Amino acid sequence: MKKQLLALILAMLLSIPSFAIESRSQIPTLTFSGTTATCQGIVSSSGARIEAELTLWHGNTIVDSWSKSGNNYVLINETCRVSDGETYTLTLTGTINGVEFTETSVTRTC
Repeated sequence: MKKQLLALILAMLLSIPSFAIESRSQIPTLTFSGTTATCQGIVSSSGARIEAELTLWHGNTIVDSWSKSGNNYVLINETCRVSDGETYTLTLTGTINGVEFTETSVTRTC
C-alpha cells in the first residue's frame, strides 16, 4: 500500500506543468556617480513574454522612462542626469505573459 501511494505521489509530481514551477524575478537598481544616475531593471521568467518599463521619479515628477520587451529575460540599463543631494525613486512595472506583475521600486539619494 505504501509503495502504491508513493508511486501515485511521484506520478502526480512528474505531471505538474513546467510553468507551475517557473522562476520569476523583478529587480530595479539605482546607483549614482556624481550627477549621473544609472537605472537598471531586470525581469526574468522562464518561457514567458515580458514587457517592462523602468521609470525614474523625483517626487511626483518623471525624470525619465524606458521600456523594453523580450522573451524569458529583459534588461533595461540606462543613465540620466540628476541633481546632487536629491532623492529619487526608480520603479519597475510591466507584464509577464500579459499579466501585470507587482511593481517594485528602490529609493536613493544622490
